[in-house]
Amino acid sequence: MNNQFFKQVWAFADRSLREIIRNKMVLFWLFLWPILWFFLSVFLFIAPNTPPGIGLQIAIGTNAISMGIFASLTATMVGFSVDFAEDINLKRYRLYRSYPINPLADFLGRFLSGFIFGCISFSVIIIISFIMGARIMFNPILTIPIVILSLLLLSFLGMGVGLIIANISNDPNYAVGFSLVVLMLLFFITGYNGTVATMFPGPKWMLNFFPNSLATRLIALALIDFTDYGFDNPPLSPPTMPTNPLYIIVLLIYGIIFLLIGWFLMYKFQYQRRLFGGK
Repeated sequence: MNNQFFKQVWAFADRSLREIIRNKMVLFWLFLWPILWFFLSVFLFIAPNTPPGIGLQIAIGTNAISMGIFASLTATMVGFSVDFAEDINLKRYRLYRSYPINPLADFLGRFLSGFIFGCISFSVIIIISFIMGARIMFNPILTIPIVILSLLLLSFLGMGVGLIIANISNDPNYAVGFSLVVLMLLFFITGYNGTVATMFPGPKWMLNFFPNSLATRLIALALIDFTDYGFDNPPLSPPTMPTNPLYIIVLLIYGIIFLLIGWFLMYKFQYQRRLFGGK
């Protein structure tokens, strides 16, 4: 890969970042909505029903991770689908196909933009929870790799689904609605991304195999100090927490699958042929 390729990657990333920053509606869903939801959850549900002390500190921390994952998925799924659908709607791919643009550069540039916003959204909520007293621990050797890897692989999920939605909708306004519906379904069906197992309608062990709930529970193990919890059952159980390293491989498989789906949709149906009435 030459210098031109990396210039194209950054050009697409920079353009996507600017487009999202200028879109107030997308910024609301990316940052303000998850933060407001986090505050509502803490003050309306967690604080009144959790005794003060270690239990409350851990509850605030796990809720922050759940909302942080929601915010990160919003950044990649909503941001990506809106940005991509706008390009399809304005027929920009007719122009892109006439230039010597590397489709992989387009793909990676947009992904980089969504991943950056996803990390920022996640970090903002974690910092707020720490200020509110969440029992956050930070081990650079353990925490940083697990958090970044989990967010990276989850971003492939958001990007893949976002591309599907964008190709189907062909309109940024519809893309927002469709992607938010998918996000809400994932969030509630898996019990707040795997933090409230009683909400999940199926066998509890499955929470360690849904990508969003698995990522949430892996990050909780890396970020929350569960020592001296003082209860017989560990937090977020049942099911048992995903302490086996093989769960990282499960998340990696999800990431690869949705990475391939996203790449296939962009390359095959935007740079070669059109799908779902794409333009």
